[in-house]
Amino acid sequence: MRAQQGFTLIELVIVLVILGILAAIAAPQFGDLISQADQSATNAQANSLTSANSLNVANCKLDGGGKCKEITGSGGVCAEDGNSAGQLFELLQTTDAVSSKYTINSDGFDSTSAISSGESTQCNLELDSDASISSPFTVTATSSG
Repeated sequence: MRAQQGFTLIELVIVLVILGILAAIAAPQFGDLISQADQSATNAQANSLTSANSLNVANCKLDGGGKCKEITGSGGVCAEDGNSAGQLFELLQTTDAVSSKYTINSDGFDSTSAISSGESTQCNLELDSDASISSPFTVTATSSG
């Protein structure tokens, strides 16, 4: 009698079919992970902008302008012209890393008019590679003078 030396073709085909079924079930669940990760990263950046702006407001109130970064915008704090958006990105001190991936705008909010120092408005942080991924955040205008 000869000893068995491996798997039969039927056994291998059954294993491949089972693996195919598992892959078909699991693949759609992993496909959405990138989108969820992008949304989470955008939310985190928006929260960072809100926190950085809050710290800036406190610095402006406490120290009278020494560490205060001016956040204004004649066309609105969330203006898409880049001037006020650049000021907001400067608060994070990672200007290039963040501003190259995101756009600050007023989409969905009525924040296109200028606001005075101390007033708050809502802005929208949008991922450049996928405009459907965005996160709102609050900005308070400040002046160093």
